[in-house]
Amino acid sequence: MSASMIAHLRGKLLVKHPNQAIVETAGVGYDVTISVSTFSDLPDTGSEVALCTEVYETLTRDGVAARVVRHNEPMARFYHAPLYNLISRFVPERTKPSYCFAAHYQAGARLERHTDRPQCVWNISVAVDSAPESTCETAWPLFIESRGTPYPVRLGPGDGVLYSGTRNPHWREAQPDRQVSTLMFYHFVPSDFSGDLD
Repeated sequence: MSASMIAHLRGKLLVKHPNQAIVETAGVGYDVTISVSTFSDLPDTGSEVALCTEVYETLTRDGVAARVVRHNEPMARFYHAPLYNLISRFVPERTKPSYCFAAHYQAGARLERHTDRPQCVWNISVAVDSAPESTCETAWPLFIESRGTPYPVRLGPGDGVLYSGTRNPHWREAQPDRQVSTLMFYHFVPSDFSGDLD
């Protein structure tokens, strides 16, 4: 399901975080999800700013509430192939990239315990940013089950974890109030996989 959004905003920059900007236009404050690269280009708060926005798609097919995603997001795609070279050192089979996506999770988002579809035999989950900023000790945990035991994995900004999405059940409990997180997900399949990569 896609949603109509404002395509361009010009106004006073009230707040800026690595994944969020609030721009006041005609007395209304617009909360905009931004990329880290956009954040680094923003002027100081109180300055005039113009932002072009993109339409993000709300993911509904897997029932994840409070999450917006961008399938094969350009920055994620840029890193997908180089990560393939990295994971080839750690997994027991030859692989190839399937698809990737960026996801922004609002407060209260949760991911039910599940295993992934065939295009996600090997996954790398990378924490991009969070607000308020988190560390490895305070980050929203991803639980990965191995041999019946769940292990909480807390990723600080720039950290990633490699696991088998089809073999290891994984989930996230509800994200705390007033916390948001942005992550990139990279998926890989065996090199002889013949199905749809998307």
